[in-house]
Amino acid sequence: MTLVEFFDEEAIDNAVGALLLRPERLVVLYGESRCDSFREALDKVLGKRNIKTEILAERVDTGSVDAAKAKIEEVVSRFPDCDFDVTGGNDIMLVAMGEIAKKYNLPLHCVDAKKQAVIAVNSDQKYETNDVYISVNELISLHGGCCSNESREKEACRWERNPDAEKDIEAVWDICRKDPAAWNAAMGKARGSKTDKSVSVWARLKKAGLVKGSGEGVRYKNDLVRYLLSRQGTALEMYTFICAKEAQTFDDGQSGALLDWKGRREVENEIDVLLTRGVTGCFISCKNGMVDSNELYKLNTVATRFGGRYAEKILVLSSFEPDRSFVERANELGIKIIKNARHLQKKDFVKRLIQ
Repeated sequence: MTLVEFFDEEAIDNAVGALLLRPERLVVLYGESRCDSFREALDKVLGKRNIKTEILAERVDTGSVDAAKAKIEEVVSRFPDCDFDVTGGNDIMLVAMGEIAKKYNLPLHCVDAKKQAVIAVNSDQKYETNDVYISVNELISLHGGCCSNESREKEACRWERNPDAEKDIEAVWDICRKDPAAWNAAMGKARGSKTDKSVSVWARLKKAGLVKGSGEGVRYKNDLVRYLLSRQGTALEMYTFICAKEAQTFDDGQSGALLDWKGRREVENEIDVLLTRGVTGCFISCKNGMVDSNELYKLNTVATRFGGRYAEKILVLSSFEPDRSFVERANELGIKIIKNARHLQKKDFVKRLIQ
């Protein structure tokens, strides 16, 4: 089979057909926007799965039906086994593909990325598909970025379960959740301060065997605990991460993922927890203190940039109680809010993540 599709803004739609059908070749028709980086990224994703699909990129005039038909007909003359994916593309391309398919009696189909299904449009053909999932790094690369592992503790990047590490994460979270404001004061810039709340947090950490000493002489149980205490929100982030692992519905994940928009560190954003399920991404922002509406727009922008229209978006709040306008704005942006995480039992938090 030669799969023919039009390159548009939705990266997952551009990639999922080749992953599901594993054709002999993929012809990507592009207009003004070149697809070199996408082609390279998809080639690597296919290569990791030993899928030997040849990817060809062909320039097409998207401003004229006749010009588009001529280009598509040229492709058909070279590869008579064409099957057209009409999931994406502008009206001109869809009209051109439809007319050429009718002229040569060739199949048209569309793809449901979430259900991982290929549906025939002009026939009763049944398509055999392969189960597909992509990793966090693959999701970001298909959207033209890269994901850095620098400065993160290895447990933040590892998807495999680690009972010892999870025990330490839960022990730290149990102290953090008792009083998020006190925790933030103890882990903030003035972490050496002697306020009653800060002293109480460090005393509980010592009692739990997570740290020894104090001030400049503090010693941590291990590198993971050092990482958990490095910033105010890391404990909540990592707890959310291990709850996502326990949910057993996600395929891959990372915490504290630093996303580079261009691959040259021109624009960077950090996502507290980033998960994949099938070929879609779930972007989670975790906040252990006050939050304003800017956080909603930031989460939506990053999730849309690196997850497209399929992105799931979740905001986890440990104690902050959002007002009505905040909740309404979140709903408008398609962001699910998990409130009062500090009061949720682990099993309940896991359920909220996957509902």
